[in-house]
Amino acid sequence: MNRHYTFHINYEEYKHVFDLNSLEKNLDWAKRDIDRMKEQIALSEEYMHHVTEQIELVSSTETEPHVYIHRKNYDKVQFFVGVKHVPKVDFKGFNRDLYIRTSDTELFEGRQRHTAIAYAESLAKKYDCDIRRQGFPKK
Repeated sequence: MNRHYTFHINYEEYKHVFDLNSLEKNLDWAKRDIDRMKEQIALSEEYMHHVTEQIELVSSTETEPHVYIHRKNYDKVQFFVGVKHVPKVDFKGFNRDLYIRTSDTELFEGRQRHTAIAYAESLAKKYDCDIRRQGFPKK
């Protein structure tokens, strides 16, 4: 859930105002703005608490490396190679895509296909795992 809040605070010039109703309205608006900011501070502190808990969970969760090589064809063919560190958790409980840490990422142009494959093989050997290929034509 995203909570975005923007404050639009307008400090009206008041030295030239001699209308009590206008001055009292400006005072009420300032009090309302302060109350809204206090509410957002409390929500932000709660959010910080939850993020800290998530940091502790993520740092204690075991991960499994997966080497990937993705062939993408935008205007030209490119190969994305790297390692995804997939957490060992039940993915069914999430209703969104997971943000997973990646490392050793490289981008190769289409004519560097053999270099990309060799790099993926060296990563697979380093991390002792299989290569997951995506976007390659079926044989």
